Amino acid sequence: MAPFWSTLDYANPHDARRFEDNDANDLQIFHDLVAEVCRRGPSAVRAAKVALMSQLYPEEEGLREPRVSTKAKGRPPKRENARDPSWHEHAAARQGAPKDATIHKKRKATTSDVTGGPKRDPMTKIDGVNVFSYFRFVPESVRDRCLGWWDPAPDGHCGFRALSHALHGDEDHHLWVRKAIIDEVMSIQQCEYAYEDVGLALTRLQWNKPEGTTMDHWMTESDLAVVATLFNWAIILYSQIDETKDGVRRRVPFGQTFLPMIAKPGVARPSNVLVLCNTGNHWVRLDFEEDSIPMPPFTFLWTHFRDKMSTQGWEELFKDERDLYFALGGHHD
Repeated sequence: MAPFWSTLDYANPHDARRFEDNDANDLQIFHDLVAEVCRRGPSAVRAAKVALMSQLYPEEEGLREPRVSTKAKGRPPKRENARDPSWHEHAAARQGAPKDATIHKKRKATTSDVTGGPKRDPMTKIDGVNVFSYFRFVPESVRDRCLGWWDPAPDGHCGFRALSHALHGDEDHHLWVRKAIIDEVMSIQQCEYAYEDVGLALTRLQWNKPEGTTMDHWMTESDLAVVATLFNWAIILYSQIDETKDGVRRRVPFGQTFLPMIAKPGVARPSNVLVLCNTGNHWVRLDFEEDSIPMPPFTFLWTHFRDKMSTQGWEELFKDERDLYFALGGHHD
């Protein structure tokens, strides 16, 4: 036998350990690459996602927007060529929203608010009769500043209902709010979802039925950066986190503030401050004194990934509110 062939190692074809070792090695290398990409930041994550998508879905390579015809003169006046209303327009019509209304415009008070026109649902005031049952999620140092709350219907839309109440004075436009957030995500798709894939976020937000939703369509804390950017709000969120002290693990109140990730042209500061409470399976809107709302630290997402050019100097806009929060005994960054 030739010397070369005598050096070969004939493996048992039924012994799968070699193949398992190779697969485990490849998997470990892939995990290390994913960890390295995540450490490089959002731009590296997006580039890696594009590369993986091209490998997994090669049939989508080369897809482009349809060519725009410059000779078109508009839609002919024929009923059979008219555009059918989209699902969110149907939903808005069912809820009584005007056809020319836009969620991006802040609702202005009119005389109808005080002369028997559209009803604005008031918040429940905190007093000797009405006791706020979610105070365990609010730091004890700021509870005295809370005047009342709005408890939306617990049907899976509660987060969007709380936003609708802040915009319109009632929670009936929650599907409209949900659609506005979807449009905002699809138009920017930047770093607002640094903690969640944009595609997964869009799938979660998609819901056009008035009945209650399942858990995989709820609003989450990761939506608040988009909401703050969309409506130009400063959003204060109170929830709970795990804390270990003296070897004992417990849940403690925690506050954080979301600001717009990017400021639109001509915008110098957030136009409103919204306070929310997330219990883990329910959202509640809180009412604080407008002139002195204690403001917790800004989120890590806003501090590190915002558009620093358009939001330059915004750290100092709420200095008094942040100093008040710390003076009352709130936690620091």
